[in-house]
Amino acid sequence: RIEAALREKQRQTEEEIRLAVNQLPAKCRIVFEEYFYAGKTVDVIADNMGLTVSTVRVQLKNATDRLKQTLKHLLLFFIC
Repeated sequence: RIEAALREKQRQTEEEIRLAVNQLPAKCRIVFEEYFYAGKTVDVIADNMGLTVSTVRVQLKNATDRLKQTLKHLLLFFIC
């Protein structure tokens, strides 16, 4: 029962993260997904999207800042 409850909590958390990522502005979302989910480097993302490396880094920072704010209750949950 405990394992089932933990799996359900993990599923809910993953869904909440997916929803938060989907709410990011388009460019931030794409950069975030390419970097964290597809494992592409900043240089590759910049080339593929026709952006400077600096712009990709800014978009990553914007995305992670927004997600930290949106999902801060989850961060507190994992710290406790």
